[in-house]
Amino acid sequence: MARRNACEEVSLKSSYALVAAGVVLGSLAHGGALYWCLVLMVALFAAAVSVYRALVEENARLYFEKREKSAPFIRILIRALVEGPDESRREAARDLATRAAEKAFDRDLIASEGACPPLVELCRRGATDETRGAAAAALGNLAANVLIR
Repeated sequence: MARRNACEEVSLKSSYALVAAGVVLGSLAHGGALYWCLVLMVALFAAAVSVYRALVEENARLYFEKREKSAPFIRILIRALVEGPDESRREAARDLATRAAEKAFDRDLIASEGACPPLVELCRRGATDETRGAAAAALGNLAANVLIR
């Protein structure tokens, strides 16, 4: 089973709480109590939505902070793919392949920074088999990212 992030956990728990509250309050509701049951359920739902929104905003903030820290290094590697000598290109492709293999975040970042076209070009026109192989490995690891398929 896939691991859930904090936002999904809060959303799921909030849904369970709303259902439980509805069952309990619905069983206690008689006449005018039904109105208060509905008011309480709406209040619980509003609270759950505000918690969920806060978590989404926090996750987005953390994502962009992490991206800003990692992006300059990725851009340097991509520049080496385009402008460097064959040995630098090979090492940059290896570094990108390693980073892409380790984390989905890095795969997304590498692809969004534009590494795919230089890697394809390196696969086609790399000076050595080793360089072309490193570029192919990087592309293969990037292919594991659902967002760029």
